[in-house]
Amino acid sequence: MKGKSLISLAVLLSWTSPVLAVDLINRDSGGYEVEVTSNNGTIGTSIGATSIKRAICSSSCQIEVRGVGIIQASGDDVVVIEGGTLSKQ
Repeated sequence: MKGKSLISLAVLLSWTSPVLAVDLINRDSGGYEVEVTSNNGTIGTSIGATSIKRAICSSSCQIEVRGVGIIQASGDDVVVIEGGTLSKQ
């Protein structure tokens, strides 16, 4: 019975533990093409005007916003596009 309790506790903790992921916020009035490069390769995506892309990467990555710039991000970083520039919050 003790073994079942430990397994149940492990499952519960895995559901409630925080997941680290990088979010991308676009505060500009126009959309952008985005490339995200991580250990898993490179993916292309886009972000619309005044919108948020949650969990754009879940580990260390490089985010390139075409026409804006390139930034390194990891963990629970929040990358912001504002006024045609990139920054981390």
